[in-house]
Amino acid sequence: MRLAEVTRERELVERTKLLQERQALEKKLKLLEIELQHQAESHEIERKLAESRGRSQVLEEIEENSQCLESDEDLEDGIITSKQNNKVFTKEWDARPRKTEVRRPEQHEGKELGKVLIEMQKPKLEIKKFSGDCLTFNKFMRQFRSRIEGLCSNDEKMAYLEQYTVEEAHKIVVGFSYLDAAVGYPAAIKELQRRYGDPEIIANTYVKRVLNWPSIRADDPKALDELAVFLKECEAATRCVGGLGVLEFSENLKHILQKLPFYMHDRWRSIVQGLRKKGNRIGFSNLVDFIQAESIKLNDPVYGRSSLVSDKGRKLDHGRAKIAAVTNVENKPVNCWNCDEPHLFANCPKFKAMTMNERRDKVRNLKVCFKCLRRGHMSTGCRTTGAGCDVCKGNHHTLLHNFADAAQQPASITHSQVVLWLRIRQFVPMLQVPVVAPCLSSQLRWPRVPGTLNVMHS
Repeated sequence: MRLAEVTRERELVERTKLLQERQALEKKLKLLEIELQHQAESHEIERKLAESRGRSQVLEEIEENSQCLESDEDLEDGIITSKQNNKVFTKEWDARPRKTEVRRPEQHEGKELGKVLIEMQKPKLEIKKFSGDCLTFNKFMRQFRSRIEGLCSNDEKMAYLEQYTVEEAHKIVVGFSYLDAAVGYPAAIKELQRRYGDPEIIANTYVKRVLNWPSIRADDPKALDELAVFLKECEAATRCVGGLGVLEFSENLKHILQKLPFYMHDRWRSIVQGLRKKGNRIGFSNLVDFIQAESIKLNDPVYGRSSLVSDKGRKLDHGRAKIAAVTNVENKPVNCWNCDEPHLFANCPKFKAMTMNERRDKVRNLKVCFKCLRRGHMSTGCRTTGAGCDVCKGNHHTLLHNFADAAQQPASITHSQVVLWLRIRQFVPMLQVPVVAPCLSSQLRWPRVPGTLNVMHS
């Protein structure tokens, strides 16, 4: 026991020493970090100070050169003025050869310094990284060549090319980084050009993106504006990419037209008829101009659709309380329109206990949609997901399905319909509806017994 206690004491002493050493090291690290931070700040201040001194020196030299030029011009003007005022000049004086104007080296240096100053004052251009989208490859290469390629060595070009590529394009460039830069850089550019700069690949990508563009709803002017912008880009690309001529085909024009809202189709047909009367050919540019004009009209900041809708919402407070009650929905519990209880109209037990004719009359009187049993629209314009009859899949609610109508009674019935009708029978015991009993036969008949409960038999 004593030996174990001695061993434990030694371990604690060693742990104490290690803890002290670690604390001392942490203090040293913190001091080093603070010192490095101070050095970095001082270097940054010195760099900015050097830049400021360099700029001030350049400005002083430019001012000195401009003063020299002004003094020379004043001297020449004085000589000319003295010649005009003094009429005693001899012919020999007039015949003397004049000195040719020699550009001083200071003037040339001043212009060069001015160019340098202009370049320093320009905002820095940022090169957007290339991720492998062939539609942006030409723009990326134009920026890369103008800012980097003509100013750096091959090693620096390769390093910058790795820095400004990501994802798939970066993997391609890294594959050539093990070669010598004089060989690897041209090979990497050639491979990128083959994969993303081929005109056929670019044209195919444009065509696919146009033809796969999602359909635009009538109440979405922003989506129409996005399509107009992209089609303008396609129109500009047709001038330098040869494969985009397929967009001039009438089938592709019709495919693009189908993406637009229906009310625009008739307007486009009117434009087509007008062009044909003039003897003009309908092309891709005509459709692009039409879509852009419609987009500008709908997205007008004053009279556009979105601005008019917002103005209409502001006017609800002035004599339009009824419309506001329907459109301005708040997160409050809605009471039933039939019994004024805190539940939905479709779940009202009193409504379920009514006969079919009473239900239909109630829906008409309350001006409720026959399909979803909600207000604000009719069944023909109902867009409620999952609404409709679960029995016959008709354009009415299940509670409005007429089970007693022989013309709608199916010759066969599924197990899910059996379960559904049993549930309806459970919640509506007073209504005479057909009760379906499961049976082995797949064909079920519907006998009608006047004045009694209809039961299906096999």
